[in-house]
Amino acid sequence: MELVSNTLDSGLIVSRFSTKKRDIPANGEDLREAVRRHEFLQRIDEYLRKARESDLAMAVPGNAYTVHTGASAIALSAATAKTIMYVNAAAANQPNMTELCVSFDGVTASAVPALIELTYGTKASNSVPGTGSTSFTPLQLRGWPAQTSAQTAANNCSSEPTVQTTIKQFLMTPNAGLIIIQSPLGREPTGVASGTAISGNQFAARITAPAIVNTRGYLEYEE
Repeated sequence: MELVSNTLDSGLIVSRFSTKKRDIPANGEDLREAVRRHEFLQRIDEYLRKARESDLAMAVPGNAYTVHTGASAIALSAATAKTIMYVNAAAANQPNMTELCVSFDGVTASAVPALIELTYGTKASNSVPGTGSTSFTPLQLRGWPAQTSAQTAANNCSSEPTVQTTIKQFLMTPNAGLIIIQSPLGREPTGVASGTAISGNQFAARITAPAIVNTRGYLEYEE
């Protein structure tokens, strides 16, 4: 025999209860506890079912690319600002800067720290890759199959691009200094092709080092 859908005085309902002796609760309280456990398991099953059937999906990050200082370290002149690399924003698939790395090869512990700036630029002049700079083809890091970046880039500027606005800056020792900065998710500096200086037609890394040292680094971005 089976007891089907019996209502207890507590208002709980037993879906199905076998009348085999080993399954019969000893008293009413045990029966209510059995029902509570049964309903708890039903709720767990419902949560698991919703998780399996959810229409939510993990967001797929965009394609990622890197621009670096090239095969050789870039030489810095004492106390002279130099843009070591930049990325020009395209009209579509505009870039979010996700990571910046700068390092030095200095060996003098007492050397005055270098100023490192992340800038936004208007591309008013000296901003065509290869003009006053070395053109650099962004290297794909993520987002296969292979896709060419919509952005253009350059490194080792011999003539400073204009007009640049500093959006972030910090000091670092040139005595073998190294820093890697990752942008917090959702707070990445973003390039905008048709914007003003502060909205980032171009973003760049610029260094002013009192000491004569060389530098290497990279800019990583998503689009």
